Amino acid sequence: MTRPVLIAWALLLGLAAASPAFAQDPAEDWDLAVDPAQELTLASLDFGDNVLALRCKAGVLDFLLTGTPVSTEAVRTVRLTAGGISDERHAWQTQPGLPVLSASEPDRLARQLRGGGDLDVRIEPLGPRAFRLRCLTGR
Repeated sequence: MTRPVLIAWALLLGLAAASPAFAQDPAEDWDLAVDPAQELTLASLDFGDNVLALRCKAGVLDFLLTGTPVSTEAVRTVRLTAGGISDERHAWQTQPGLPVLSASEPDRLARQLRGGGDLDVRIEPLGPRAFRLRCLTGR
């Protein structure tokens, strides 16, 4: 993802504070925005300190988490649990200086969360600072 796109995402999603969320429920259901002219569909879920966003633009899927600790590195190692994914290590992309992470396998993660449930993201080496977010299902 390019720098301008990540900066726009960070601004769009509110530059949430970098504090962890423990078993946090969303304020409401998923928000959906569609812009056919830009071949863009965006679904987001606001947790206050964190925002999950699934974006499909011209057939390319991105899964973003905002409100994460800012990093100077381009990649962060996370431990992920969601649906059938159990405590797996993943390398997620960052935008140095911004509180945003982008999943390395957005399609797989989206499939695991489509029925709702918990998303548990532990950013290494932060250890005990886990982001546990409850995703709602449209069913």
